[in-house]
Amino acid sequence: MAAKVIRFSAPVNASEVAAESKLKAVLNALNDPVPWIVFAGLASSSSPLYQSDDLDLVPIGPRGVFLIEVKHWDAAWINGNRATAEAEAEKLTSKAKRLAGRVKRVLTLNPPKVNQAFLVTREPVGQNLPKKLRGVPVWTLRELATVFRDLPTGILTECLVKLLTGSLEPAAKLKLDGKIRRIATYQNLELLTPNELAFHRIYKGAHQRTKERVILHLYDLSASEERNPARQAERESRALQMLQTSRFVPRVRDTLRELPEFPGELCYFTLIDPGAPTLMDRALDASWTACARIEFAANCCTALHEIHKLTDPEAVKIVHRNLCPRSVLVGTRNEPVFADFNLARLPSTETLV
Repeated sequence: MAAKVIRFSAPVNASEVAAESKLKAVLNALNDPVPWIVFAGLASSSSPLYQSDDLDLVPIGPRGVFLIEVKHWDAAWINGNRATAEAEAEKLTSKAKRLAGRVKRVLTLNPPKVNQAFLVTREPVGQNLPKKLRGVPVWTLRELATVFRDLPTGILTECLVKLLTGSLEPAAKLKLDGKIRRIATYQNLELLTPNELAFHRIYKGAHQRTKERVILHLYDLSASEERNPARQAERESRALQMLQTSRFVPRVRDTLRELPEFPGELCYFTLIDPGAPTLMDRALDASWTACARIEFAANCCTALHEIHKLTDPEAVKIVHRNLCPRSVLVGTRNEPVFADFNLARLPSTETLV
């Protein structure tokens, strides 16, 4: 029978999308007589006293109950960040224990074991990939079919699958809006870039505590085919840090950092929202006179000259390389604010091809 995926929250990165697609194909290929139901992006609460666990993939079917955490890791990253990877394994074990407690409350007579595993999606995965981390199996996309095919059947009947899934999440339904409303300490996020631009997405939002309005740049390293996507993500943040003494660039609030829940996969930085329209939007304003437009053009030239002077005169100058009506904001006093330094050429930095 066909596997049914029920997604409760939008995938946070391309890695989760790839893992979900692969898992569904693998389960369908098994041709089990009992259906598989996969919870994706499930917020599972074992008690009203504790915060819910974010569960990436929870397949429930005739071969048992599984908790799969998706990671865009490879062998080199794991071996180079062993302590971080093992800490993630400890977290996953705790999640599995809490999920097992919920399963036991539903199937009291003969509860199935909750099998936990990491599913690493980066390819090629490289050499010396550990088979386990603190007792947690590490699977790859290529071996996923073999893993499930070798499992015994008859663990759960169709009635038990339906009973368990209905009890774990009575209000199960598919949510297809694809929006992320909260990242780290920022909330009420509004996507500004096309959704298909998965590697670099830009949001408007507000800090949860201070209510500061910010622009949040989110990088999904798993969505890039570049050899070094982390360096590409770092480029704009570095350029803005170097230019913070200039009034012609936005103020940096948070420098580039990883999301703690997704080490090696998602990173972000934030800017104080200048609240200024783009040149494209301002140009449509009939009240913006010809004299003001000419003055703004002259101010842009002066601003670019100042930005270049801020760097070491002996080093390669910063070159924006992405100037367009969308990347130039019209700020107060009819002065420009330059944004979108993601293609900028920085001093002592090789060009990205």
